[in-house]
Amino acid sequence: MIGKYAMRKRQNIVLVLEELDFSWDSKELQKLVKLYEEGKSIAEMNEVFHRLDTDEIFIALFHLARKGKIKYLDLGRLKE
Repeated sequence: MIGKYAMRKRQNIVLVLEELDFSWDSKELQKLVKLYEEGKSIAEMNEVFHRLDTDEIFIALFHLARKGKIKYLDLGRLKE
């Protein structure tokens, strides 16, 4: 089984977050971890990366936390 939702029949499919850019260079992700560890907010991190949407920063941080690169993702500290 591929995933518990893989076999579910879908109707009226909507591609979510299609306007966001999920591509990152590995060096950018390393820099993002460093900025997070320095206590920077998402807005401050975006001053470095100049993403069109700060949600891209959040998604990358979430990805890094899932991969174990960030031990604890403190969402309250990330507020703009």
